[in-house]
Amino acid sequence: ITERHFTYYLDEIDYKSNKVKFDYIDYNNTFFLPEQLETISVYNEANLIKKLKFNYDEISPNTSSGLTNDYTENDLKRIFLKEVLEYDNSEQNSFKKYGFDYYSPEDIPPRHSFSKDIYGYYNGAHNTNLIYKNWSEDYDDAMHFNFPFSIANRNPNGLSEKGMLHHIYYPTGGDSEFIYEPNVVQTTETVPPPLCYTHVGYVATTEYH
Repeated sequence: ITERHFTYYLDEIDYKSNKVKFDYIDYNNTFFLPEQLETISVYNEANLIKKLKFNYDEISPNTSSGLTNDYTENDLKRIFLKEVLEYDNSEQNSFKKYGFDYYSPEDIPPRHSFSKDIYGYYNGAHNTNLIYKNWSEDYDDAMHFNFPFSIANRNPNGLSEKGMLHHIYYPTGGDSEFIYEPNVVQTTETVPPPLCYTHVGYVATTEYH
């Protein structure tokens, strides 16, 4: 049984004599994935005031051995926003441009890959499922006997930044850089049992005959 959830797209905003129109494009030509915003057009009555154009990069996923499985969509490209252009009412002259780039987007695997950490980010592990192996090596034999499918490496590492936003470039010539670091997880901790003192009392009884 397959269950899909669909959402509505904002098509138009009307206010008094003004209007904002939204247009979309489907780069992957699929009916079950979200479409990408292509243009935003601003009108005063029937007159175009300005238009924003969104351009994207289509990146093929990393299908190296160990990163795919029976569920991955190997041919489905990843869509990354590349630039936003602002045009005047002639739709010919672009007078503002915002640019975007990302950390090695070509390195991330296809959708539904098992190579992800416990937060859902890429970790490069060659997993055959997503069932987390979260015990220490001291208990490896016993736990593996009872939970033979708990073998996935879901540990975070520096690969989680792959595909994330790296820079925003502004029309003024400046830029913003985004730097990430992984979460820190305490994996091993010894908790001693609490000390408990028990007071035992007794009553001595003497009988005389």
